[in-house]
Amino acid sequence: LPDSLAQTLKQLQDSHPTNVLRYTTTAPAKLMTDDPPYLQTVVYDNLTDTGLWTSNYTQGEAPAGVLLPPAGLSNVGTFPQYKISVTVLNHALDGRPATFLALPYPAVGVSTPPGDWLTNNNQMVFLPNASISTPNYQATYAVVDPTSDQLNAAAAPPSLPADLALPASFRTAALKQIAQSITAGYRTEFGKVNALASWLGGPTFKYQAAEPTVNSPASLLSFLTNTRAGVCVQSAYAMTVLTRLLGIPARLAGGFTEGTRSGNSYLVSTDDAHAWAEVYFSGFGWVKFEATPGGGDGSARAPSYQTGAGSGPGGQQNFNTVGPQTGSASASRGVNSGLRKLIANASGPAASAATGRPGTPWAAIVLAVAAAIALACALIA
Repeated sequence: LPDSLAQTLKQLQDSHPTNVLRYTTTAPAKLMTDDPPYLQTVVYDNLTDTGLWTSNYTQGEAPAGVLLPPAGLSNVGTFPQYKISVTVLNHALDGRPATFLALPYPAVGVSTPPGDWLTNNNQMVFLPNASISTPNYQATYAVVDPTSDQLNAAAAPPSLPADLALPASFRTAALKQIAQSITAGYRTEFGKVNALASWLGGPTFKYQAAEPTVNSPASLLSFLTNTRAGVCVQSAYAMTVLTRLLGIPARLAGGFTEGTRSGNSYLVSTDDAHAWAEVYFSGFGWVKFEATPGGGDGSARAPSYQTGAGSGPGGQQNFNTVGPQTGSASASRGVNSGLRKLIANASGPAASAATGRPGTPWAAIVLAVAAAIALACALIA
C-alpha cells in the first residue's frame, strides 16, 4: 500500500491546493453541518518495525458488488442511511498499485465505475493497477453516531490481536508512561480514548504543517514531549499507538474530510486531506476520534460524542478542547495561513458524565509528561 500518510502531509503543506472530488448527498443539512462523515480511502492496521503504517488490503478481497458487513455492527440496518454521488476531479484518486474510492464509513453498498473493483474486510474499495475510467460513482452509507453515554457503557471489546499489535520498539517505558498518565483515573474504554484525543487535540499541541512526520519511537516521543506540533498525520499516528499501548483496539484511517459546501454539492480539495484514528467499540464497530489540534483552514471537526476532558484553566468548563470555537480570537487568527481549522462540536454532554471522571488532572498531566521526558533521557543515557 502506498504511503498515503506522507502524501497527506505533502498535500497539507502545499500552498496551492487542487480540487479532488465533488459530491452530493441525501444526508440532511443539519447532519452535514453538525457531524458530517469523513470520506475514507484507506485503513492501516499494521505498524512495522521501521515505523511505517501498512495494510494488507488484498487479504479477504472479494468483488465490490456486495460489500462485506462492517465489523462490530450487529445490525447496520438500524442506523440512518443516506446516498452519496461522487465525481472525481483531475484523476485525483488514481494511484499505484491500486486506486481507492473515497467513501463514508460504514458503506452499505457501492456502484463503482466500470472495472473489476474489489473490496476487503475493512470496506476499502479498490481497483488494482488501473485508473478510474469513468469519474463517477455512488454509494449508500450508514451514519453510526453514538452518544458519549452509549460509548461509555459499551462492553469491553473482543480480542483483536491485529489491532493491538505494536513492534517491541514502540512498547517503551516512556511511551507507556505517557499513555497511562494521560488516562489515569478513567475507568472506561471511552473515558481513556476521549482523554487521549482531548489531550492531543488540546492547547498543549499546536497545528503546524511544516513539522516532519512521525516514523519511529524516537520521533513519536519527541512529538509528544518536545515539539508538540504537527498536523493530523502526527496526531493520528500518536493517537493510534497510545491507544494500543492501553490495550484498546485501534487503527489509522486516511482520506478526506467532508469539504466545503458549494451550492447543492460539496467540493473537496487537497486542503481537506486527512488522517484520523478509529477505535473499536462493542456494538458500534470502528468509531473515529479526532485528535488534531486547531488552527488554519479546513473542515475537520470533533464528532458529537467526543467531549473535552473536564475543566480548563481557572476551573471553567472547557468541552471544546479539540480546537478553538468558531469566531474566537484564536480561530480567526489561526496558526499559519493555508492550514486546517478544527471546528469543535459543543453539542456533546458534559465530560464528567461521559467519562466517569469529574475533570482532567492538568497538574498531574504536566508532571506525568515531565516524568516521561526524564525517563526517556535516562533510557537514552
